[in-house]
Amino acid sequence: MKILGIGGLLGHDANAALLIDGRIIFAAQEERYTRIKHEYVFPVQAINDCLEAGGIRAADIDVVVLAEKPFQVFLHNRLERNGNRLINYLGKTGISKKLTASFFEKEVKRLFPNAMVKYSWHHFSHAISSYFSSGFTAAAFLCVDGKGEASSASIGFIDDSKAILTEELPYANGIGMLYTLLTRFLGFPSFGSEYKVMGLAPYGAPVYAERIGQLYEDQGNGAVRLLKSATFHPASLDRLIPWVEKVIGVRQRQAGEELTTIHIDIAASLQAVFEKVVLDMAVYVRKRYNTDNLLFCGGCAQNCVAAGKLRDSRIFGRVYNSPVGG
Repeated sequence: MKILGIGGLLGHDANAALLIDGRIIFAAQEERYTRIKHEYVFPVQAINDCLEAGGIRAADIDVVVLAEKPFQVFLHNRLERNGNRLINYLGKTGISKKLTASFFEKEVKRLFPNAMVKYSWHHFSHAISSYFSSGFTAAAFLCVDGKGEASSASIGFIDDSKAILTEELPYANGIGMLYTLLTRFLGFPSFGSEYKVMGLAPYGAPVYAERIGQLYEDQGNGAVRLLKSATFHPASLDRLIPWVEKVIGVRQRQAGEELTTIHIDIAASLQAVFEKVVLDMAVYVRKRYNTDNLLFCGGCAQNCVAAGKLRDSRIFGRVYNSPVGG
């Protein structure tokens, strides 16, 4: 059985991985070939190297798996509606294929004429890839990212026989959206510059944490939700900037403008809020599952400072921080 996994088509780092009879043969991100950070185009060069490493042709691929459910993403982006049983059912029918085939399946069908096309839940893609690189035989998982379909975070349990997603935050306006919004507020390009804010944070003091807390509703156990809706699109985020300026009491920093102590303190405050949310989530996960192992995964798990705080907290005896979000 030859399975090709493809990620990046929904705005994440483009990548491809080849499995033959359950064994990983090759995996790569397209940015390694194009030299464009966070490259998200169809990963043709990574796919070609997968095939070469496996000694196979495109026609030999049995299954192609894309790392997100496009119908759910389509509905959320168009209608800002969260998932439900009806939407999930429709996602398995021909209706969803008619709506999404033009921008998801067309290239796959052209390159892999003999392959069956399947879609993985986005957070499962994160959690299961983390599990199989962790060395754990059983673990709870905490997946936190900007958005997977219409969810910002999820928790569950994985062992050698099953993977169960038991709870999720069914909206995109979570902690990942907050971090991206304030990254843009601080004058950095969105969707990839969040690490700059994390790097600034140690030089400041979290004196704006209380004001940042006024941007979201704390629903307990780490569940936070922005009080205003937005999507991961520059124009959508920019519409919230005046609101952020009013709540925090600071004018948005423009790109190229000198960084001041105020900006650095805002970065420190955002990082402090982020770390508290992650630890609150982890405490909740620990109460839910009888295991000492945690998989911390998703795009927000790339915040290595928060991951270090999570390890130091000893909420879990062993924490595996998935090193590659894609």
